[in-house]
Amino acid sequence: MMFGCYLDESFDMKQSGFFVVGGLIGRGVAFFELERNWEALLRKHKLSYFKASECESGKGQFAKYITDPKNITLKERSRLSSISHEFCRLIGNPVEYDDRAFFALFGTAVVQKDFYELIRKPKARAVLGDSPYRLAYDLAMIQAAWSMKQLGKDTARPDCVSYVCDQDEEHRDIAQPAYLELRRKNRNAGKYMCSY
Repeated sequence: MMFGCYLDESFDMKQSGFFVVGGLIGRGVAFFELERNWEALLRKHKLSYFKASECESGKGQFAKYITDPKNITLKERSRLSSISHEFCRLIGNPVEYDDRAFFALFGTAVVQKDFYELIRKPKARAVLGDSPYRLAYDLAMIQAAWSMKQLGKDTARPDCVSYVCDQDEEHRDIAQPAYLELRRKNRNAGKYMCSY
C-alpha cells in the first residue's frame, strides 16, 4: 500500500538554533479530507493560511483578533487557542467515519551549532555536507521509511512511502538527486521509499 509523506522544515536563521524537519504520513483519503476540511477552517476564520507561531503570538493574519500584541488579554488568548485547537484536532482526526484513515506525525532536528562545529573537519563535511538541510531531510525520510517497515511487518508485500516537499529555493536543484542517492545508499530503507 502506498502512503504519502509531506515534509517541511523550520529553522532558526542563526546558526545556533535547531534545523527541524517534520512530516505527516497518511493514506489518500486522510489527506483528501484533511485538505478539504483545512480549507473550510481557513474560510471560517477568514485566513489564507494557518501558521501556529503567528496564531500563538497574535501576529500576521491573527493580528485582527487582538488589540495589543504585547498585552494579549485572556479573552484574546482564549480565541487564538480555540482557533489553533480546531486545526490541531483536524490533523488528529481527519476523517470522522473511518478509523483507519490516520496520520502519523514525526520529526527530526539537527542542532545547528553542533553541526557547523563538526563539519569543520573535512571527513565530517564529506559525509554530512555543507548544510543541516540535507542531513535533517535524510534523517526524516529514513524515519518515514522505517515507519513503513513497522506498518507492513505482518504483510507479504511491504508498504511504501511517496514524499512531497515544498521547493526550497536554496536546495531545489539538489533535492531530487540527493533523494535518489539516499535511496540507493540505504538499500534496506530504500525498498520502502517510492517517489519524491
